[in-house]
Amino acid sequence: DTIFAYESITEEDPSVFGLTNPRMTAQLCASRLLRFKPDRGAEICSWICSPIHERLSPGSVRFRNQAGGQVVSLAYPFDSQSDFFMSFFNIFRRIMLQRAVLEIGPQANLAVAEEHPMHLYRMQASPQGVLLAAFNVVADRAKRVVLRLPKGQIDFRSLLLLEKDGKWRPAEVQVNANEKTEKIIVNRPIEPLEGLFLRAG
Repeated sequence: DTIFAYESITEEDPSVFGLTNPRMTAQLCASRLLRFKPDRGAEICSWICSPIHERLSPGSVRFRNQAGGQVVSLAYPFDSQSDFFMSFFNIFRRIMLQRAVLEIGPQANLAVAEEHPMHLYRMQASPQGVLLAAFNVVADRAKRVVLRLPKGQIDFRSLLLLEKDGKWRPAEVQVNANEKTEKIIVNRPIEPLEGLFLRAG
């Protein structure tokens, strides 16, 4: 019966989201929330807060289960008895969940698009080769393409870009890495309903 207002991410590093402790609305995501009581060893990733900025309970937690697997649980119940609203799809929540998926599966063949919404495809073309395709599926022009992958999976020195003449040429990219992931920045605009193709290996 407690009134909840917003969810605050615990990240203190402003380089991740562009600011520290970004906030997302919680009021319009669901009509009710689950109240977590984390056990020892669980990492609190965000807090549900009241209109007067009191921490009520965790909004998301990350922990390791008895089988050794890593689990991320959210406070929003996705069932037939709950209202669900599009405000759940906040850009900060998207980044938070993308980071969790990449960090939980560092050996998985994953890739996510940051900043601009993209349909992103990754295909293992050969044991050493990876094909990445990013499509701009919204009506806004993408100023650049920003991709994030688990660290050490791609040799960026061999990265090629498919040009409009159908030829693969060396891609000019920026690569920023942290302990677990690598971010690829391709400073090339993508018009609506157009795509970009990268090949490594």
